[in-house]
Amino acid sequence: MGLPIRLRRRAGDLLARQFLQSKSRPVAKRQTFVAVSQLGEWRLPLRGWQRDAFDTWSGERPADALIVATPGAGKTQLAARVVHAALGAREIRRVLIVVPREHLKAQVARVFAQSDIQLDHAFANATRTLASDVHGAVVTYQQVTAAPRLFRDLTRVPSIVVLDEIHHCRRRSNVGSGTP
Repeated sequence: MGLPIRLRRRAGDLLARQFLQSKSRPVAKRQTFVAVSQLGEWRLPLRGWQRDAFDTWSGERPADALIVATPGAGKTQLAARVVHAALGAREIRRVLIVVPREHLKAQVARVFAQSDIQLDHAFANATRTLASDVHGAVVTYQQVTAAPRLFRDLTRVPSIVVLDEIHHCRRRSNVGSGTP
């Protein structure tokens, strides 16, 4: 399935309307951000299609991108490359990866950690802020649905939001229902 990447250049311009209309409590003051100097050079090899896709993205720098490839083809690795480039260019200050299932959070965080991008895969909505030593978090669609205003507020700074398996967000989705 597709893996959309959304690059937010201005606060409040790209999140879904349902997230913006939440009546949840506002979050506490935001913390400081990880220094870009902690981000090393990209050193991981990319497959041919990943290099081509990254070069296309890099040349155009679109606000939205959709990655469609077979399972195991390396969509997460390509997303990590895009995020690494955007962080390195100081285009963004925060990364939010949204996955459909809890067990995928640590898996995605490990892939990003290989490129020096530190993501909190244990982030809990009750925490309401991110630690200052991470670039962002990996959360589930259920977490976002439960606290849309929290995630709107977390992405008020220039951010990239990666939606893994976006088909889980369809209007009448079974996310949170306990059914596959």
